Amino acid sequence: MTKLFFELINVSLSSLSCLSRTPSESEWGELYAMAMKQSLVGVCFAGVQKLKLQELCPPKMLFLEWMGMAAMIQQRNEVVDQQCSDLQVALSANGFRNCILKGQAVSCYYEETLRNLRQSGDIDIWMDGNHDRIMKYVASISPSDEVRWLHTQLKIFQDTEVELHFRPSYLECPWQDRSLQTFFYNERENCFSSGRCTDRFNQVFILAHAFRHVFGEGVGLRQLMDYYYVLKNSKERLSREEFCRVMKETGMLRFAKAVMWIMNEVFGLEEKYLLCTASESDGRFLLSEVIKSGNFGYLDERVSLVADEGTFQRFWRLTLYNFRVIRFSPWIVVCSPFWRLWPLGLA
Repeated sequence: MTKLFFELINVSLSSLSCLSRTPSESEWGELYAMAMKQSLVGVCFAGVQKLKLQELCPPKMLFLEWMGMAAMIQQRNEVVDQQCSDLQVALSANGFRNCILKGQAVSCYYEETLRNLRQSGDIDIWMDGNHDRIMKYVASISPSDEVRWLHTQLKIFQDTEVELHFRPSYLECPWQDRSLQTFFYNERENCFSSGRCTDRFNQVFILAHAFRHVFGEGVGLRQLMDYYYVLKNSKERLSREEFCRVMKETGMLRFAKAVMWIMNEVFGLEEKYLLCTASESDGRFLLSEVIKSGNFGYLDERVSLVADEGTFQRFWRLTLYNFRVIRFSPWIVVCSPFWRLWPLGLA
């Protein structure tokens, strides 16, 4: 079923024209469930529509349900796109340079037919300004006690959460994080002056975001599909030498090599777009984790909340959970418990 699911993804991305075999009714249900778990319902529906033209289609009721979900995703994207625009205008009017991070910003790399089928989440926006000035602005609109080292909440839209980022992302190992923040600082002027994240920035940031989530809730195929499109459709690219240098300094090189294997094996990305050599062994391991955890691990029983579980018990369980991916960064595994003990560290 996993192989068939990857084929459906590639039909959606136009990398394949059809599936290798016809799924049964129950298998169509499994494919839909997998798309739901990975937050790829909308994108996969594009593949379903192509297959329908070949008279290869899910059962009628499932097709209608899938179509309804895709329509809601499209409508939601239209709303969130407008909210992003309104938010950027409001922040700029108040003297804050800014740029949208992740979801709605990355969707511009997608093909036009898939752009509105990518499932959106909350709005993440990076602001140019010191912490006190940003918090003073937040207090003037919607005072919030949800303040972290990474971001704070801005309650401005009734139906969409907004996270104002003091910095784009972080790593829980101090010296590796210092290197990551240096890279962000060197790219910040180009991002803020244009109001959008640069290609170079996203080639590191989207990977770093996935890397951080591997050591937390988990990372899903939607995040990796974002990175596939960043690599495929970037107009300006980091050289392999520069990318590998940044990866080594931030401790993400082994993870990056695993991701590059997935880019080629699952999404069919040509080798010329890969920014470093691929590692099959680490890639297969990471892919198995991706399949288990799903989008941000929401359906992963290994990290989901347990009834009557105490704070210390959950802390210890998540600490042990991190050891499953120690191969990618022993230092993150060592440092993350101390990070989570710091009140502002939970991001």
